[in-house]
Amino acid sequence: MTLKEIREDYVRYSTNVSELSRNLAYAGIGIVWIFKQPSTGDAGISTFMSSIPSELKWPLILFIAVLILDLFQYVVQTSIWYPYYAKHKKLHGNEKEDDVNLQEPEIYSAIPWCFWLFKLIMVVIAYFLMGIFLLR
Repeated sequence: MTLKEIREDYVRYSTNVSELSRNLAYAGIGIVWIFKQPSTGDAGISTFMSSIPSELKWPLILFIAVLILDLFQYVVQTSIWYPYYAKHKKLHGNEKEDDVNLQEPEIYSAIPWCFWLFKLIMVVIAYFLMGIFLLR
């Protein structure tokens, strides 16, 4: 197995895990929605939050945080990699992109990986807390 194949594999797997964590967050929000109590009054956020069982408030907050981190992960990746690409595209001018070999800074990949890892941790914690609620 070549280094390129290993990179392609981990990019594919990490993309799949990211999509799965996003879908699990949506599903978790749906599950919380099922357990919310009917509310009377205005349609404000405080009315909505008071209609959710207290044991499910943290899982809901974590699921929403997962989706926000998912967005931030892609915004950060785009904000980091596009300027890097544009800078080197300009430096290398007419060279074919496949012919330009660069040693990218490790920190450029490390920051988005932190978002990725935090998303996974939050999904696991949210489902653990939800599981405690469901088993009671």
